[in-house]
Amino acid sequence: MPDLQSLCELGQTALVQTDYLLARRLLTAAEQIAFDRRDWDTLSRIYMPLQETRRQIRLICGGGVVALDLLADGPHDDLRADHIVKNFPHGQLLVGGHASIAPAIAVRQLAEQYDLYLETFLAAVYPISGERIVAIVPLAD
Repeated sequence: MPDLQSLCELGQTALVQTDYLLARRLLTAAEQIAFDRRDWDTLSRIYMPLQETRRQIRLICGGGVVALDLLADGPHDDLRADHIVKNFPHGQLLVGGHASIAPAIAVRQLAEQYDLYLETFLAAVYPISGERIVAIVPLAD
């Protein structure tokens, strides 16, 4: 594993070479190490390239399919992450399981595993008074 400064350098090089997914992986790894070490100087130098990397990824994802309706119809509706990723390999998705964000988390994991430009918003669907209410959450925890 490269040292912290090498990770920063590799991440910035990947950004310049427009390999945004690699840049995000490297820079977020460097961010975590710097944060754990309380290395505020390095953190301050990571955030601008990391922000630009995330912006570029979001732009590329926005150029794909935008599907904001991948929602479970009920408790027995199985939203399979592999099926979603196969049918929507590039774009922005809102994935909502029945009272669970687990399907959306699984889609995010597959997108990362397969290096896809696929942004997934976390949601859960709840039946209330005969209607479906969608709760969108910012973080997996």
